[in-house]
Amino acid sequence: MYSTPFYYIDRDRSVVPSRYSRTAAPSAGPITLAQAKAHLRVDSDDEDALIQALVAAATQLFDGTGKARDGVLGCAMMTQTWLLETQQWVYPFRRQEPRLPSDYRIWIEHGPVQQVTGIQVYANGTLVDWPQNQWRVGHEDTRSFITTAPGGIWPTYDFREDAFQVTFKTGYGDNATDVPAPLRAAMLLMIGHLFVNRESVVTGLRAAAIEVPQTVDMLIAPYKVQTF
Repeated sequence: MYSTPFYYIDRDRSVVPSRYSRTAAPSAGPITLAQAKAHLRVDSDDEDALIQALVAAATQLFDGTGKARDGVLGCAMMTQTWLLETQQWVYPFRRQEPRLPSDYRIWIEHGPVQQVTGIQVYANGTLVDWPQNQWRVGHEDTRSFITTAPGGIWPTYDFREDAFQVTFKTGYGDNATDVPAPLRAAMLLMIGHLFVNRESVVTGLRAAAIEVPQTVDMLIAPYKVQTF
């Protein structure tokens, strides 16, 4: 069992074992079939199945499915629920002694975080609730973290990779229009790119050296989660 050891040295949160998994998918996607067809200038229904598959592929490429935040954004677009399993909180950098319990944090790298709905902790092999009056959610730049509430304390916990289990809602909102316009535009560009180029290699004398993905990268760059 472990509690807050103030004598430990600082450590980077990137070395703390953590795993993210999505437990509830969004109820809708940022791009509808009708929007994709309008972008592609397709009037018939003959290729609806293909276009819908491309919409799903672009959504998964950007948003991820929950496997280690595998979307290229590293964050969520539409409202969804995730579970963060992590070994422990991390020690703060650049903190002067004496340190307070609220200086220590559990970082949530998969945002934008709307709400933390609950935190459970393994103690003596049993998963127990960490009372909500003992913790709070804070924000630093585009990232969110959990620390102790005023007067709260960190719980004792088992030393295991999933000692803390944080359930949280993330995403820009419930509606497609809540997703930033550059992200939706980038998805449409990617869908158009996949629709026109149906092979991995473009051949022919008239093949143009125009890299659409570069445009996509520029559109999504301000919204990507950075590695720290």
